[in-house]
Amino acid sequence: DYIAPQVYFTFANRNASYGELTSWWADVVKGKNVHLYVGQALYKINDDSDRYFKGSNALTEFSNQLKYNVAQPRIMGSILFRANNFTDTGKQQVVSAIKNDLWSTKALVPVMPWKGGRAPDMPGWGKVEAVSEGIKLTWTDNDPDTCYYAVYRFGKDEAIMRGSNIIAENLVALVRKEQGQTAEYIDSSVKNPEKVKYMVTALDRLHNESEGRIIASGHSAYFLDIGPDFSWAADAIDELYERKIILGDGNGLFFPTEYMKRKDFIIMVVRAFGLNAEWGTNYADVPGDAYYSSEVGIAKKLGLIPGFGEYFYPEDNIVREEMFVILLRTIALSGYKFEISSESILRQFKDESEISAYARAAVASMIKSGYIEGSNGYIRPKGLATRAEIATILHRILDLND
Repeated sequence: DYIAPQVYFTFANRNASYGELTSWWADVVKGKNVHLYVGQALYKINDDSDRYFKGSNALTEFSNQLKYNVAQPRIMGSILFRANNFTDTGKQQVVSAIKNDLWSTKALVPVMPWKGGRAPDMPGWGKVEAVSEGIKLTWTDNDPDTCYYAVYRFGKDEAIMRGSNIIAENLVALVRKEQGQTAEYIDSSVKNPEKVKYMVTALDRLHNESEGRIIASGHSAYFLDIGPDFSWAADAIDELYERKIILGDGNGLFFPTEYMKRKDFIIMVVRAFGLNAEWGTNYADVPGDAYYSSEVGIAKKLGLIPGFGEYFYPEDNIVREEMFVILLRTIALSGYKFEISSESILRQFKDESEISAYARAAVASMIKSGYIEGSNGYIRPKGLATRAEIATILHRILDLND
């Protein structure tokens, strides 16, 4: 699995230069299923006749050796001989430099792909809270093969990186999996959970790492672009994602401020309510091989879509009043609760005159049933709805009928 040659020499050694020996060993492992970890002579610091292992020379020598290793892609790490030298008073200048400069960050054990294994499922739900000791993170395990977790910390406005793009400074802790499904970590270096966000990954015994679960105050657990500015929608979006009603782009983004196209809205509705129907003829502008053709065909057969003749206009953005009509028809079809209301309830909105005749009864019932509320005295019937807004409305309907 790995080899650890003891290269206990300095760069200046004429017979066995550190650079020449480690380069030779790097060539030995080239193209082979084996890792190279170089054994280094911490024990020689100030205890050896070689002047490059003494005093300030020792600090320069050891620093150069470790930096040289990092620059060699086939050198996967170092083994310092031996552990008790880290407390030796005569070696503290070098030890301090290793701890505070050269190796100041934590690291994961490199994966050996030829050993097999697999990345576990990402950790389950998580929460963050302020406690007397700092910030407490709690999360659940989703995979029996999880061996331990990696905890990454990011600033409130810092972009969350994933995979190989994560920088070492973000890795703040490695947490062993204990018995039971819930794990926790207390970050004592931060006191205010509003100023940071975390990502937790799961690793198996061979160090294969899962996708990351985001844990932050008011932040989505799945989507990088659902932060504190969308705390009002985060829970709804996450729950709909868990129920496979909504999807992101596959790279951790949801695009909450984008308007939703008619085709994608119909997909969400059909999935959310579990609709099905035998349908034959679809709209003229819906290709048979389109990813949304089945859902649109079902909605057409069930009479959910307001009349546009033989065309559906799938690429148009969904208009709010049209969305309300489709939702109320679906609610009624599915046996969900709703209340019929007179149109007088619409008078509370300054723009009620803009509601189309075909939509007035549906909008009134949606308001009466508590599914929509309007904002600042407006219902915006001709406006467009963002993906985040639609998610919260759909979640509210499902939540009130669970």
